[in-house]
Amino acid sequence: MTDNRKKYLWGSKRYVSEMIYVCEDLLGEYEFIPVDKFQDISLVEGVIVICDYDMEDKAEYLNGKGMEYQKDYIMAKDIFLEMDKKEIRFTIRKDRKIVFWGCGENAKKIGRIEDVDFYIDSNEELKGKTFEGKKILHPDEIDDWKSMYIYLAVSIRYFGEIEKFLDKKGLVKGKDYFGNINKAFQYLPSRMMMKTLHDKPMKNFYCEMGMRKVDFSGDGSMHACCGARIAPVIGNLFNNSTVWEEWNSYTAKIVKLSMINKTYSFCSREKCSGLKARESQIEYEEIDYAGADYSNKGEKYPPLATICIDYTCNLKCGSCREDYKIASKDELENRSILAAKISNELMPNVDEIIMAGNGEMFYSKLYRDMWINKSGEKRKGIIVKSNGLLFHEKNWKLLEEGYREISLDISIDGASKEVYEEVRRGGKWEVLC
Repeated sequence: MTDNRKKYLWGSKRYVSEMIYVCEDLLGEYEFIPVDKFQDISLVEGVIVICDYDMEDKAEYLNGKGMEYQKDYIMAKDIFLEMDKKEIRFTIRKDRKIVFWGCGENAKKIGRIEDVDFYIDSNEELKGKTFEGKKILHPDEIDDWKSMYIYLAVSIRYFGEIEKFLDKKGLVKGKDYFGNINKAFQYLPSRMMMKTLHDKPMKNFYCEMGMRKVDFSGDGSMHACCGARIAPVIGNLFNNSTVWEEWNSYTAKIVKLSMINKTYSFCSREKCSGLKARESQIEYEEIDYAGADYSNKGEKYPPLATICIDYTCNLKCGSCREDYKIASKDELENRSILAAKISNELMPNVDEIIMAGNGEMFYSKLYRDMWINKSGEKRKGIIVKSNGLLFHEKNWKLLEEGYREISLDISIDGASKEVYEEVRRGGKWEVLC
């Protein structure tokens, strides 16, 4: 909201408190006005912001008093939309054109994105037309496919056909083109904010893991807690920003809010063992319950971080991969950017790191450069996830020199030579033992 007038936040205490928690920086000067204190509002110096669960009824009431929407009053969701404009960022550096493939219902749900250079659609009838103010090109009209990053904004039933087409053009999925962008746009801050505001708080369950732990992935994405349990991506280290800025993004704040207000709006009921185990016993507060501790903003940096940015491994276990996988030169170049940011910005400020889970930390050069601590001052703690084959005396000494606390999580998956070597393909029982 670019309006510089004073904001009268008129509505329920929970609604107003949670809006202030997430986007206070967008409000400027403001004052909370309870629903029954309408007479305290002076429109000479400000604008009303409706912050309540029956916005339409409140708007009708104001219209009846001769007030005009966008002139005398606005909705809280108008301010929430301002978060989207600041938070819509792409997960790669913008050194090419940004292109969306698709102009149908899926693209309409996403809406206008200023960073998009143009749209692609194979519908001949759309040639020469525009969509959301941008030009539509037919695939036949494009010559230089490597000059753009392409995001698929189509129904999933068209994915296979389009992906085959792009593969034939020499493009690589995850590098030159990207899958279901609609999934990312399910978690726009404005939509997330409305969801957690309208979910009922839980009475007898509390968890702060979404405020205390972050997961880093090889595509640069950051998840609070972990990506399997909390779906929204709270940030991306390929954006031109710091770890701190991404950890304190609007999306991250909304996830933290869902911990504070005890709605857990973005936590998987299936994959979170705590929620799944207690779901039948959980009781709920009324929707306007405002008993949360909104002063709890969480830590400046997450105390716990899982680092899974390199899949390079010395084994080819069937549960994880078909063959040996080692990151390519291009992948290492990109991921070294992530490694540098995490090492320089996060590691000096975190209590404990978990490494790695998706590759072998003693085999990957990228991981090795990260976990070997050359600062001269011991870091607090590390949880080692390893297959154990390279866990020898030299590596143990490096860990001891670099960390005050060390926890080990060694994957074996077999209690005999025959079973182990069948499951852990490439492993040697004699080396492990």
